[in-house]
Amino acid sequence: MNLSLLCSKLILHKKSFLQLVALKLFESYNKFILKKTFRPEYEILIDYYLSKEENKNLDHISIIEFGVASGKSLKYLEDLKIKFEKRYKVEIRLFGFDSFEGMPKTENIYDQPYDWNKGDYISDYHKVQSKVKSANLIKGDIKNTVNPDLFESYNISNILIILFDLDYFSSTINSFKIFENSFSSYMLPRVGLFFDNIHSSSEISGEYYSIQNFNNENIKNGKIISKDFYLEKFDNRYYQFLNLNHKLFSVNKKKKQIL
Repeated sequence: MNLSLLCSKLILHKKSFLQLVALKLFESYNKFILKKTFRPEYEILIDYYLSKEENKNLDHISIIEFGVASGKSLKYLEDLKIKFEKRYKVEIRLFGFDSFEGMPKTENIYDQPYDWNKGDYISDYHKVQSKVKSANLIKGDIKNTVNPDLFESYNISNILIILFDLDYFSSTINSFKIFENSFSSYMLPRVGLFFDNIHSSSEISGEYYSIQNFNNENIKNGKIISKDFYLEKFDNRYYQFLNLNHKLFSVNKKKKQIL
């Protein structure tokens, strides 16, 4: 990269120079010294939702990652699980969904086939299984694994956080089955979401288009995937699922507020 281009990117980047330096230093420290993935976005999201008054008396929560690949992010979540269970006195259950066969061949123009290849991010299920300690791996096509019977068998409930890393429009849309009425009893009324590849999507493709598609079809039914305007100051990939029909949606557990 030439010097003028580097300077231009530093000047116009939304993060300050010091923030970029700090990010690169922490990423390098975790990668080369600790041999771990560094996902500060996950830590911010989980802490924010666990700190909410409405979630303080829960005995457990479930966190779902759609798209596990090598399992590095799931391993990072296991480290966060230990930290947050101690801080908030709550059991955290982790679930990773993946086919472990890599990205499938697609002819759907909305999947951005010009960006991805069949087999991208392929991983060995057994190797990933050997890396994780407490997380549950759920192997199979997302169209089949997101179903109430499976959720019952794995005891998935009080879903508070969902992390999407499926890249394709079609795969992400298939995972949105989790927002159907048949899954309401497994979900909390407000669920924190993170879309890892929204930066590579567009108005008519990828994760961003899947969000728009979902909202166009469901907002009239009291369901929406909304930007999280509080967390947006940290990263614009934060969203939240709001189910206005959830029996607990309007329950206010906050203490009286005084100026």
